[in-house]
Amino acid sequence: MPHHHAAAIGRRPRSLPLSARLPSPGVLYNAGNLLGLCVGLAVTFVGHGGRSGETLAAYFAGDGSALCLTAATIVFFVSGSIYHRAWQVGGAQRLRLVRCADLLSGLGAILLGASLFLVGQPILALASATLHSTGKLGSSLAGGRSEPLCRLARRLVLGSRAFGLLAGASALPSASGASASDIVMSATLVVCYLLWASADILLMKYAD
Repeated sequence: MPHHHAAAIGRRPRSLPLSARLPSPGVLYNAGNLLGLCVGLAVTFVGHGGRSGETLAAYFAGDGSALCLTAATIVFFVSGSIYHRAWQVGGAQRLRLVRCADLLSGLGAILLGASLFLVGQPILALASATLHSTGKLGSSLAGGRSEPLCRLARRLVLGSRAFGLLAGASALPSASGASASDIVMSATLVVCYLLWASADILLMKYAD
């Protein structure tokens, strides 16, 4: 990639695709998305005796919370794919793709917050979804225009992961009184948030 492409958007040149040297944020995001989806489905099937049709319908569209979570999951998978595509190119094209993925992630965070709110977790929903959506939408709008604002927005997203990690980690010490499915879901949540936070850090360092 010619260096003047990167100079035109006021950034240091990134001549080599980052996928050649680092994992793609999109791969990390979607690894967490896929892990959470698969474990959530497995735990749900076990808890409902394996009645596949009814279980799938309830999991994905059983109520308002399930519908919001399903919509958020779809949006997050799409945005993760766009982040991965961005990591395979450079210059202004990468910037445009990352901004698009940021926008979708911000919308997904709002849907996820709505899902958490509907299942009775208003504090977690308000704290995590507000930071996540504000950060992602902020970086989408600020990217290529204001580097300080974009850095701040990405820090907000990373900060939002702390609430999810706390929620998952806080359930682990009380494992003696919890069911096996609760323990599995809490441990899975911790791993997912670590994967997502790793992707956030890569974006902070290299995306803008």
